[in-house]
Amino acid sequence: MPLATQRLTKEWLAGCTLSDGEAMGTVISLEKKRECTQDKREADIRKQKLLAVRKIFRCTHCMSKCEKCGIPITVDNRPKIPAYRIPYTFCEGCAEEYVDYIDTLKGMGNKALYWHNDAWIKVWSTWIEHQGAVDSYMKSKEFERLLKELNPNPT
Repeated sequence: MPLATQRLTKEWLAGCTLSDGEAMGTVISLEKKRECTQDKREADIRKQKLLAVRKIFRCTHCMSKCEKCGIPITVDNRPKIPAYRIPYTFCEGCAEEYVDYIDTLKGMGNKALYWHNDAWIKVWSTWIEHQGAVDSYMKSKEFERLLKELNPNPT
């Protein structure tokens, strides 16, 4: 038997066990195998669903890390800028840059910060656009459906 066929056969049989009293030479029921394969497919889909939700909630909008650079936020690096000016969870450095970005857009940027050029503005605007896309995705009916499907206690 070719190696690829051997692998396919091993993968096809993996996870399905024989019932009590069945010998190894017994023909495997196609119905049992179909059910076993369907169960595996459903388990894989559930795993993908859980990973999708976990990525959104673990990787975005985490209150214990900076949304821009990802460093943990502590008492020492928490922004001293009033929170009403910043709609994101930032460390002190990213918060200051965000305020500089907003000031630059308003025409009040600090000219001494020569590295705050057009490319820098594009980085910030692209990052903010990405955050908006993530927020829109989280509010989409499909994502809400996913959350409902994974909810162990639907109300």
